[in-house]
Amino acid sequence: APFYVSFIAAPFACNAPDFVAAYAYSIKKNSRSSSVAFMALVGSVCMCNTMGLGIFYWSLYSKTQAYTFQAESLAVLFVQVVVGFLACNERQTVGHAVAVTLLYPTCLAIVWVLENKVGID
Repeated sequence: APFYVSFIAAPFACNAPDFVAAYAYSIKKNSRSSSVAFMALVGSVCMCNTMGLGIFYWSLYSKTQAYTFQAESLAVLFVQVVVGFLACNERQTVGHAVAVTLLYPTCLAIVWVLENKVGID
């Protein structure tokens, strides 16, 4: 349960200014500003994931918790690979934005399936 809370609440709290800036760019409704908004969000997501991964590795290194996050790690790795692949394109489309938006609930679903159906910690 703590993973789900941190995966839902923390990104919105940490990235609220980036969401507002991306919204301001997207209001212009041209392809250049939409690409800038999308790339700003991709950069924000990458920074948030890097920070979270660093804190996670630090807590493992300092032995404050045991590693029981295989399902979460696999789901986040999947999302990072897909976002990285989508970010390699020079132009971002609405389809890219929809795909990235759908990765959020998809990641939660992957974690749930891996934990509850497959039996991975």
